Amino acid sequence: MEITVEQYSEIQKYIDGEMTGAQESDFLRQLSQNRELRDSYEFEKYIRLNVPPLQEAEEMIALSKQDGGSSGENEDAPRVKELIGQAGREWRQENPDTATAPKIFSLRRWTNIAVAACLVIAVGVIVYFLTPDKVKIARERNNALVAQYFKKDDPPASVYPALEKALKDYKDGNYTTIQNYDLKNFPILKGGEDQRQKTLEQGYYYQGISYMETGDPLKATTSLQWVIDNGLTQDLVTKAQWYESLCFIKISDIPHAAGLLVTLSSNNAAGEYQRQATELIEKLLQHGH
Repeated sequence: MEITVEQYSEIQKYIDGEMTGAQESDFLRQLSQNRELRDSYEFEKYIRLNVPPLQEAEEMIALSKQDGGSSGENEDAPRVKELIGQAGREWRQENPDTATAPKIFSLRRWTNIAVAACLVIAVGVIVYFLTPDKVKIARERNNALVAQYFKKDDPPASVYPALEKALKDYKDGNYTTIQNYDLKNFPILKGGEDQRQKTLEQGYYYQGISYMETGDPLKATTSLQWVIDNGLTQDLVTKAQWYESLCFIKISDIPHAAGLLVTLSSNNAAGEYQRQATELIEKLLQHGH
């Protein structure tokens, strides 16, 4: 069972010294009785001690509010909690018999997760201060990053029969066929619902890549998200996460890109995409997002 938002808030208050004596006593009692709460508390302490940029980003948000910043710059805070919560859950899975901080060999991984969370927090503040010229420079930089990492994924030698014509055209550079496929109303095939689902995930996946090829990353995210939400083939889901992160970078939606990249960077089964996601997170931070 995961901790509630209220319990997360209590952890923050305790660490920040914002509790009364009675509240502290009650919190410590809960801490001694609730393993999930205790693990979350230990992980939050670890983040506070080892990832100063997260605190700096929070301070930037506070300062921007004092200076009359827009009220929407902190709207991504729930996503930050989600990322930290994800890191905590994965940490507990890897360390089931201890409630201490992550082992040294995991430090780089946890740092990347926390840095991505920091990236999500800070992006609203940074965007708030960008001039039109700097926005243009940031977009050009994003486009260059996507061009560096994007490579058209050709279909496998064996494709589902219902997609054979569309994917042959796709491979030949004709993307109209797969883009015009009515995947929403795809019929049940001879192989039943499982066969239909796997055909759909392949169709939506290559439809998404085709939209990237024709310069429509927003449409690409819709198709790729279908694969992420419904895909049965894990390798295809992983690739959909990778390409969708590139789409979000292309349209300068760095918070959504960070969420996908941190998922990949902490997925040991993602192979080359894990390495590339970690590398891309670091490059986004170097570029000042």
